[in-house]
Amino acid sequence: MSTKYPAWAADGGNNVQMPTPEKIASGWVQRDYPPNEYFNWWQNRADSRLDNLESPRLMNTAYSAANVREGVLADGSQYDVPEYVVGSGQLKVFLDGILCMCAGVYNSTGTTVSDTPEGTYFEVGQNGNTSTTIKWNNSTGIATDIEIFVAVPNRATENTYIEAAAEQAVAEALGAATTVTPGEPE
Repeated sequence: MSTKYPAWAADGGNNVQMPTPEKIASGWVQRDYPPNEYFNWWQNRADSRLDNLESPRLMNTAYSAANVREGVLADGSQYDVPEYVVGSGQLKVFLDGILCMCAGVYNSTGTTVSDTPEGTYFEVGQNGNTSTTIKWNNSTGIATDIEIFVAVPNRATENTYIEAAAEQAVAEALGAATTVTPGEPE
């Protein structure tokens, strides 16, 4: 957590406790007095999430200025980029400042899994594995600026999967048939 603001009950130990799944489902009712452990859990959780929102999202970048490359990047040619996880949404490619659409994934067997055939590039590799290349789906001229941004996961994105698993466990404990998917609004 950042040191800009202290986190509520950061060292609370036994003084911070998540409410039961039943209490979460029903919420507070009239004349219901929350135990201090529940209230500390709620405030600590809010502080943690706010801290994640305020944390800078770091990026690895690569830049190729217009009129510096020796030739046109031909349709089908591969291009080196900072390391990213294939299919994760970490990679953003801009040509002359315009965000390009990914055409899909080009895997090691030479099979193209195309989500959008009109996309500008393919991510190269297997979904979930790291890669340092893309494959152009359209040729890119010498007079084009190329900017590549790769989001570096921070605690917020890493915790998304942990929180989704916890929310799924609560839903299952309550007998709900809802599936929580990381990154999707509930």
